Amino acid sequence: MGGLAALLLMPLAVAAETGPAGFAPVAAAPDARPPSYTPARGMFLIASRDLTDPNFSESVVLLLEYDSKGALGLIVNRPTQVPLTDLLPDVEELKERPDMVYVGGPVSKNRIVILMRSRRHLRGSGRVFADTYVSSSMDTLKEA
Repeated sequence: MGGLAALLLMPLAVAAETGPAGFAPVAAAPDARPPSYTPARGMFLIASRDLTDPNFSESVVLLLEYDSKGALGLIVNRPTQVPLTDLLPDVEELKERPDMVYVGGPVSKNRIVILMRSRRHLRGSGRVFADTYVSSSMDTLKEA
């Protein structure tokens, strides 16, 4: 599997009408100009300390898609104690890996999304940034 570091995640949808709902950039000094940013693929969103929704409280979200229709991201800071091999015992390529399953969000809990690193583009995946790709295809995971 080469340079692959797979994390199994489930997607998180974030409503676009209110921007990245409940998420805000790190606050600047009181006398500084507020930072301007445009949400985009590969950007990390950090939950505001004031956010009380337990689905998103203390979350770090990796933004995968953002447009006028909405947004899609993965919570990347909620590991479980479940080894990836327990969830995918038939994927021989994972047998020797220590990776754990992550809970990636409260939406589409039965959908599997794979966040992985690879030195080359993987068929059936989308590039998030640098050598990091996302896919829902088990064939892509096996190819990595």
